[in-house]
Amino acid sequence: ARPPAGLPLLPAALLKARRAGGDPPRLIDVRTAPEVAQFSLPGAEHLLFEDLISGNFDHHRQTGEAVVVCRSGYRAAIAAALLMAGGRTNLSILAGGLEALRKARSDHRLERFAL
Repeated sequence: ARPPAGLPLLPAALLKARRAGGDPPRLIDVRTAPEVAQFSLPGAEHLLFEDLISGNFDHHRQTGEAVVVCRSGYRAAIAAALLMAGGRTNLSILAGGLEALRKARSDHRLERFAL
């Protein structure tokens, strides 16, 4: 998915390095509840994609840099656009989503990928 204009894609390796640094970006996970139950990202805020679509979220309380993630990046791009329309700034999208993280690993196991 192409990100909305002005919204950067963040490669998985760069996200991992940034998360290891002193001021890591927040993660906003827009996957479904069953997807999150299968694998949760440590420290991520889970925001249901359906809530974003319906406008049922508190976008004003969110501040600071954040990276929006989903399985492939498609929903993250839509979610980031909705968050931006609600006034959220300083967002990026995990390039290729969690699937890109899985593919980057030699054993293709996402649950062992530490962010």
